[in-house]
Amino acid sequence: MSQLGQHFLLHQPTLQYIASLLEAKSGDAVVEVGSGPGYLTEYLQEFTLTCVEIDASFPSPPCTQYIQSSILDCLEELSFEYIIGNLPYHIVEPFFKQLSSCSFKQGVFLMGESFANTLVASPLFSHYFSFTLDKQVAPSLFHIPPSVQSRIVVVFPLAPSPSLFDGLLFPTKQKVKNYFLRSELYTKKEMKLFLAYFLDDLQDLSLHALSSKQLERVYRFVQILEYI
Repeated sequence: MSQLGQHFLLHQPTLQYIASLLEAKSGDAVVEVGSGPGYLTEYLQEFTLTCVEIDASFPSPPCTQYIQSSILDCLEELSFEYIIGNLPYHIVEPFFKQLSSCSFKQGVFLMGESFANTLVASPLFSHYFSFTLDKQVAPSLFHIPPSVQSRIVVVFPLAPSPSLFDGLLFPTKQKVKNYFLRSELYTKKEMKLFLAYFLDDLQDLSLHALSSKQLERVYRFVQILEYI
């Protein structure tokens, strides 16, 4: 429903096309995010399918397992090889933060085009994922049309080399400066100087309070630390 940020795609050729982008084979473990009324689910029946839907007003679609929950509350507990779905706008950023800790082979998602462009341009998320922008999808093809164009995005996980940045996508109430002062790359005195120069306005903030733009600044800071 629109109050949950959900706009369900009705256009069957586009639904079929989205499902066809999955490189999964029959029987592979697939998670569908936001199955809703089951329009996309219909084209995923050959897989071992787990459907996750937050809205309890929808009946359970035909699948191997049905979870009535927000994907943000269960993603890290699921075991899957492929993941697919129409992502509500407000969960795109936290969803990909969580997805970076998951082991999977491929994802295919429909999302607002502005969010898709942000993901592709973000050094933060490009550290963990390879993104391919596929077809645009017009608002008129949805039940309750969204106010913006949507985009199909194909995602493959990357295997980045170990970095000081690892772990920052799973923020706690720990302060930025405390996270870096634990590092063994530099002495505490040296790290304090670096923090004061590059992240002085952020170092006393909690990690969980950082926006994506602020996290991107932290990511660039890490790149500097690991280069010098």
